[in-house]
Amino acid sequence: MTQTRDRIGTSVAVDPLGRAIGITELSRTEWRVCDLAIAVGDPRAIFGFIELFDDSFEVSNFQLSERSSFPTFERAVASLATPMIRKVHP
Repeated sequence: MTQTRDRIGTSVAVDPLGRAIGITELSRTEWRVCDLAIAVGDPRAIFGFIELFDDSFEVSNFQLSERSSFPTFERAVASLATPMIRKVHP
């Protein structure tokens, strides 16, 4: 996944499928991760949030309704950018 940063604190990452993922820094320890292909303000655009706790990054994944913890920020973002790969369908 590659990332660039704009002047207002939002990074843009491109996932392995070529989708643009917006990563907005809300505070020094919190980030929102969104699908930039969906209109701003549409709640479906939000994949989830990342929060730094001690030395790990806790992810609240809205699409899978789960919380997970990762050792790096990059792995936390990747878990949100490609959530459907991990989802098991009955």
